[in-house]
Amino acid sequence: GCCKASIARGESPCCLRARTVDSGISKVLLPQKKAAKTRHNQNYEITSLVYKARRPFNTAKFHEEFIFPYFVMLEDDDDDDHEEEEEEACEIGDANGDEEMKTNDDDDNEAMQQKQLEEKMKQLQEEGTKKMMVRGEHFGTLLRMKGYLWQASAHDLVGYVSVAGNMARLESPGPWNCLDAKAYTGTPVERARLRNEWMGEYGDRRQELVFIGRGMKHEEIQKV
Repeated sequence: GCCKASIARGESPCCLRARTVDSGISKVLLPQKKAAKTRHNQNYEITSLVYKARRPFNTAKFHEEFIFPYFVMLEDDDDDDHEEEEEEACEIGDANGDEEMKTNDDDDNEAMQQKQLEEKMKQLQEEGTKKMMVRGEHFGTLLRMKGYLWQASAHDLVGYVSVAGNMARLESPGPWNCLDAKAYTGTPVERARLRNEWMGEYGDRRQELVFIGRGMKHEEIQKV
């Protein structure tokens, strides 16, 4: 067929090319129309698309124009701080020999922390509901998003974003493969594995985000 002819000419398969929306800055790979039906896309009309680009995001703009308007950021709890405070309270209580006072203080602190947690959860739920409506209006029903980020402020570190519902988390698993010494001095197998996604002078640095949802508006996603 036409795909085999395209591959023989050294080009990408024509069906893949037809499903790729290229803005000149980024690319969006749309799902195959003839793809095998799964339980999820039959029952819920769930589809996916892949956003790709080979230039870094402006970190501030990425947060201000994409993350903050549409998602609620998850932050790590200050568990270590709470543990230190509890240890200090125990030491003071022991030094004074006033166990009853320490117990009452612990109960008061626990009740206060529980109240603060409940208030924070309520605020997050309200914020998430508002952002879900805005997100749905602009992007369609986005259920999940995950993938790799290349951020200008962290040029050497892989950015990884994961979104489930309203909640978003950003982290880094470490440096890009192009900074791994084995990509240059390793065995042929190691070099091939680490260079799998390389392109040009920046190696495997890239944007590669998978969006999963219903009725997604790929033009708006790509524009943002």
